[in-house]
Amino acid sequence: MTAYKLVTIDAPYWGFGSRLEQALLAGERALFLESHRNCFGWIDEWFGLPMEMMRELEKESDSSLNKKLGRTSVVENEEESEDIRTVPTC
Repeated sequence: MTAYKLVTIDAPYWGFGSRLEQALLAGERALFLESHRNCFGWIDEWFGLPMEMMRELEKESDSSLNKKLGRTSVVENEEESEDIRTVPTC
């Protein structure tokens, strides 16, 4: 899996803008590293599972995230989900 992230921070405050930008970028980098570390560690949980089981895990995580965000599911029926999602995501 390859993921590209573009983070742009502009703090046009004279005197401490540069330090603020660097601190925010360091925090973003730490967040991304921790997220990627967790994602890689989760591989063991679904390695070797049948595709049906992986799709069920995807549906559970999708519905859980949508519930937390307060929105409806993007993929409504089973046929669409098989066409769209073929590889489990983190």
